Amino acid sequence: MPGKTALLSAACLVPLMAGGALAQTAGVTAAVNQSATGTPPGRAVRTIAIGDNIIQNERIDTSGDGLVQILLADGTAFTVGPNSALTIDRFVYDPQAGSAQVAATLSRGVFRFVGGRTSKTAGGVAIDTPVGTVGIRGAVADIAIRPGGTGPAATFSMVFGDEITLERPNGRTERVYRPGYTITVARDGTTTTARTPPGTANEIQAALAGKPGRSGGSPNVPVDRTVAQSPVPQANSAERIAVIAPPIPTPRPVDPVSADQDVVVLAALDTIRYEIAQATPPSPQPPQPEPQPQPPATPEPQPTVPSQPAPPSQPEPQPPATPEPQPPAEPEPPIQPQPPVETPAQPPADPGPGPAPQPPAQPEPGDALQIYGANSAGVVGNYSRTFRLDAGRAGADVRTASGRVTGTVGGLAFDVPAFESPPVGSGAAPLQRQEILAFPSSATFDGQPLDGTVFVGREEFRAYLLATQEASSLPSRAFYGVTGQETNVETALSGMAVRRYAVQADPWAFDRTNAIPFSSLATSGLPSSTTLRSDLLVVEGAGTASQARALQTTLGINGTGGNQRSAVNVVVGAVSGSGIEAVRRGGAASAFGDVPAATYLGTIATLAGPQGAGFFGSDGEYLVLSGTPGADRSLTDRSLSNSPTDTAFSRTHVASLQSEAPVGTRRAGLLQGFNAALSQSFETSGGAVRTLLRGKDPASTRIGLSPGVNGAEGTFRSARVEGSDGTSTLAVGVGGANGPSAYVGDRQYAAVATTGGVTATTARGSLTPAGDVGSYMVSGRVAEVSGFALCSACDFIEWGWWGTRADGAVALGDGATAQSGVAVHLGSWVAGDIATYGQIATAGPPGAGTPTSLVTATYAGGAIGTVRNGSDAYLARGTLDMGWNFGSRTGNLTISGFDGRTQAASLTGTGSTGSTDPARFTQSEAGSLRVDGAFVNGPASLPGGGVAAGVIGSFDWRESGNWSATGVFGGTASALPPSSLSPGGGG
Repeated sequence: MPGKTALLSAACLVPLMAGGALAQTAGVTAAVNQSATGTPPGRAVRTIAIGDNIIQNERIDTSGDGLVQILLADGTAFTVGPNSALTIDRFVYDPQAGSAQVAATLSRGVFRFVGGRTSKTAGGVAIDTPVGTVGIRGAVADIAIRPGGTGPAATFSMVFGDEITLERPNGRTERVYRPGYTITVARDGTTTTARTPPGTANEIQAALAGKPGRSGGSPNVPVDRTVAQSPVPQANSAERIAVIAPPIPTPRPVDPVSADQDVVVLAALDTIRYEIAQATPPSPQPPQPEPQPQPPATPEPQPTVPSQPAPPSQPEPQPPATPEPQPPAEPEPPIQPQPPVETPAQPPADPGPGPAPQPPAQPEPGDALQIYGANSAGVVGNYSRTFRLDAGRAGADVRTASGRVTGTVGGLAFDVPAFESPPVGSGAAPLQRQEILAFPSSATFDGQPLDGTVFVGREEFRAYLLATQEASSLPSRAFYGVTGQETNVETALSGMAVRRYAVQADPWAFDRTNAIPFSSLATSGLPSSTTLRSDLLVVEGAGTASQARALQTTLGINGTGGNQRSAVNVVVGAVSGSGIEAVRRGGAASAFGDVPAATYLGTIATLAGPQGAGFFGSDGEYLVLSGTPGADRSLTDRSLSNSPTDTAFSRTHVASLQSEAPVGTRRAGLLQGFNAALSQSFETSGGAVRTLLRGKDPASTRIGLSPGVNGAEGTFRSARVEGSDGTSTLAVGVGGANGPSAYVGDRQYAAVATTGGVTATTARGSLTPAGDVGSYMVSGRVAEVSGFALCSACDFIEWGWWGTRADGAVALGDGATAQSGVAVHLGSWVAGDIATYGQIATAGPPGAGTPTSLVTATYAGGAIGTVRNGSDAYLARGTLDMGWNFGSRTGNLTISGFDGRTQAASLTGTGSTGSTDPARFTQSEAGSLRVDGAFVNGPASLPGGGVAAGVIGSFDWRESGNWSATGVFGGTASALPPSSLSPGGGG
């Protein structure tokens, strides 16, 4: 086709690069905005145009609006954005052996790498950057290198594919296995691996988009007449379909890895398929026309997509094709690979009427399904389709020759599809989702049709989350089964790495609309789209899995003022050979009462396999988490009232491994600070009484961080700041002897309490808690909600949320007792390394080198807390500005924009001024805003050793109109550069 030859003349140069004539050529430019230059080795700078050869070791530089795409012979493509610099140091391609290697250097700017044959070869891609060497395997990667300015020093994002690695100069290696995740290197050299922030993706997309008024490097800007007179229609649009031979598209699979997938659409599709099945019996499909013989085509380089094994079928006889004589085909240009579409494994097709051909395989021994819930009525609570699971039993089962699993459990027969596993390989653990419909039935238990979802992974991992569809007079029963290669946890989870698991939505959860793990939409009132939830984070033990810990948190704050809803869900647990055993704590509240406020309680465990292991896959790639099997009330939402009621339910979530990264440096030791909260107390004689509480001295909040055992603990003591009703004093302890904890990464930790740890006094007496205690503490940076971060430049200041729920008896003065309770929802805390007067006198405050008596420092940050406005209660945030004279020990503090209000207070030093005494301050006169605070130290690398680099404290605030508030604040010295305010110092 001559038109195609003319159209692709520039890109056709690429295959020549493997030959000897252009042995030093690395690639060819396929598109250029002509603000790009090249500097070949030993030559002058040249302007790059479309079709130019790129020489090995030639440095490519782009200006502010430059853009260039470089194609290599193996199909690899580099897209170089504006203000960027790239050098292709080495490129070797052997098409006969199918191997390729590329080495490049990225000095600055924005890039997109699309892997060809190089990225399919082990060690085939090595890209040097100022922060380390990047390896890319079977992936498309977006890379941003920012040598100066603010923000991260570099980001490496996986758009899709298998794996991206970053080998740091210190020898540590970061890995990403899942599309949508990014390795971020901060200015201070610390690295994190997390979901790609929207701002990062938007920045790269905008940089790599073509600018208006450009021609892609063509010397002649095309116009309509040019296109009309071109031979493109004869080469493409005007040709018959048989000549073009487009590929037949495969059905798009349900994406199993997005926790925000549109499950409402899935439910609607199930309904449509059910109605069709009811109205129309299955009928044989008409035969498909045989494809016409096609001329041989040169395959286009594409990322390798693992194909799914299909059942053997009998080949249809085909007439021999007589090939027509063809001139030598011109090589097709390498096309930028498209994201691979993974086709889900399919259940064996219904052979229809008549005998169906069978594969020659013989029946194999069974998959030994461990089955939960099959003998009990599984529906619990008032939520749609939530199942209580029993302790689990191994099924006596066998995989049949037709690709099904049949057997019995408890004397009852079952028959379910087996499904084929995706092939074993590197990268994120794939997880395919299969829907089973009851009508027409493809799975049965005890003679009843099953429907639901099956999750399929590598190494025979399958999680059957099915339920029977029985007569309306009978409850549905759960048929939950797990199988697969079980993990040696002691070997797999003992390397001191942080694992990130993507948590799938429970397919039965409240009509499939709630993707928030281990919670009910009925109590949180928060849609998943406005709620921030972390991955399941598992930190491995140091040489032993016995110290491995697990953490998953959810935090949502939706709306402002009287229209606000909020919820927090904290799941913390320990890891053992049998999986994860965790505790759930948290709660929900609504400012205007349309959603019932509740405390979250309950326990969670993994569904173990027949051999007793709770992780599946050779490296622990999969696990299934549920409300503890065998527990009558595995998960509970307890109402806030003097006669609380418990609503029991359960949730089941499948999780798959997405990435592993070294733990890195974690802060250790004891931190002190301040706290604040709105307490609700419940008395037999009346309803809830709301009271504002706060801790006023640095000893009121203590946070202990123990990275050696992956643990954390906290204590919070507070007292009433107004009135005489409700809670007078409250002390809450979490972690340590009170309950489990997890310290996953720097600034990522949480702790809970199960029994004990709460001491409270009310207007009527002292409370003695009985039964479950619902206390929790979580770092604010585990799940940081937009608009509610304490301070963007306060990395060395720790802050977060805390809460509790305790019910019990209050001893009255006459010897009688009364039932009572106390609850806190999303109280706030702040802590750090409290500076002493001796440290300030020795090292000097911010502005080291100046006598203390002459130093005046300013601080800026934020304030978060709880507002009580009439009958409403809700969270709010404002900004902090503070000035302080270290000589006179006086200053001023202003909180602005807090629930739309601004207030200031004059400050004075307080407490003893001995060398070991904390450097504290308070308001100097009575007023609407009352504060107590202290100075905290930052990293030793800051001026003056970081002494008094920040301030923290608590406040309460009262104004006319029945408005009052309490909260905490934190800020850093304004003279300090933000890039130097990194965590890990001072403590």
